[in-house]
Formats: sequence, structure tokens, C-alpha cells
Amino acid sequence: YDPFDKVHNNLQWTDGNNFSWGAKDTVKMFDGKLLVAGGPRYDWFSSRTDNDLTGVSGKTNVGHTWTYNYGAVLKPFTKNYSLFYGHSETYNPNFGAQPDGTAFPSQVGLVNEVGLKMAFFENRIAGTISTYKLEQNHILLNDPDPVRATQGWRIDSGQNTTKGQELDVFFQVTRDLLMSVGGGAMKYKTTTGIDPRGAPTRTANATIRYKFSEGPLKGFGVGGSYRWQDKVVIGYPLLATTSTIANYDLSKPYYGPSEE
Repeated sequence: YDPFDKVHNNLQWTDGNNFSWGAKDTVKMFDGKLLVAGGPRYDWFSSRTDNDLTGVSGKTNVGHTWTYNYGAVLKPFTKNYSLFYGHSETYNPNFGAQPDGTAFPSQVGLVNEVGLKMAFFENRIAGTISTYKLEQNHILLNDPDPVRATQGWRIDSGQNTTKGQELDVFFQVTRDLLMSVGGGAMKYKTTTGIDPRGAPTRTANATIRYKFSEGPLKGFGVGGSYRWQDKVVIGYPLLATTSTIANYDLSKPYYGPSEE
């Protein structure tokens, strides 16, 4: 066994180009109580991948689309409260190709978010609570078979849906002391049955910062932070099989420990 003996299992060359253009405008109405903003974006790309190992000369893949982003902020009662809504669409080309030359579809997604912002005591206490739904299509994942994965094979995730809630609160305790706490909860749904790796279902965080405004340490600051996340998927058990292709039990994922 020679540890320096190299074996090529994947050798691809990709030439990709991407162009985008966008515009955005904001309109204020009803004495500033309603703000509406939005605009379009145009994306165009071309991509070609040649595989020197398999001898496959790829075809030039060209794609383009329009996406739209818009939202609104409403302050119906007092300046201490505001409601907001946002809609955002994304389009990201998946450059590259399968070892047999099959081009990857572009990754598309959209997110809708609605929430409430609050601020009291001249903004010394402020907070945001929101809920959102994120949809993503055609995220590329490594083939579950590690041999095929090293050869460059990928699988299409189909449609992934994430629903979540977030809460953030900011405190200005004194002129120099700032604190914040936050957290979130997420639920995931995938068409492949493969739970997203490294994606926690619950998170929490806290920060504190003190800035010296007088004395010999004026201008300096100290602080700290704490972050926690729930356990995440790190892999799947291998099923006993006589096939030359590995099969995995997607119903029993391995979880890593929660992190602090």
C-alpha cells in the first residue's frame, strides 16, 4: 500500500458565466405610515462542463429568468409598533454537470415573511418577532453512495420547505451597556426524505457589550456572546445489501450533539 499513490476518480472542467441586473424603488404613503418597496431582477447564465476522465464533452447550458422582491412596512397606530411583510425570490445557477454530461437545473427559491417590530423608551428596548416560509428547489446534494459521490454524481433535492419563527430583543441598559437575546425554531420538509445535514431545529443566542465612554479606557469595549443549537443530522446507517451500490436507511438518521 502506497499512501502517495493517487487514483483519479473525477476530473471536470467547468466554464461558467453569470449576468444579473435589478432595480428597486420605495414609496411612502399616508404620512409615512405605509412604506412599500420592491423591484425586479433579471439573471442570465451559461455553463459548459467537460469531463477529462470519462471523455464526455459537455454541451453549453444557457438559462435566464426574472425574479421579484417586494415588501411593505405598516405603522397603523403609534411609532412604537410596525408590521412588516416581505417576499423574496432567488435564482442561482448550478454550474457543473454529472459525469455523463447531464447539466444541473438551476436552484430557485422564495421566502415569505411577516412579523412585528416594537420599540419602547426611546428605542432603549426593541424587539422583532416573525414567522416565515422558505421554499428551495434543485439544491444539489452528494450522492448517498460515497463511491458515486467521489466520482462527481449529485442528486436533486427536489423541493425543500422550511417553516420557522424567530424572536430577537435588544436592551440598552445604560449608555454604555448593551444586551440582546434571540432564538428560533424551524421545521424542515424534503421530497427526497433526506433531512438537511447540519440544520438545527432550535437555536438560541445572547450577547453583551460594554463600551467605556470615559476614563483611561475611553473608546475601548468588552463583550461576550453565547450561542446554542439543537442536535443536527450528521449521517445515515448503511443497510445490509448484496448490491454493489450502497443503500442507506434514511428513516434513522444519525444525530450529532447539541452545540454551545
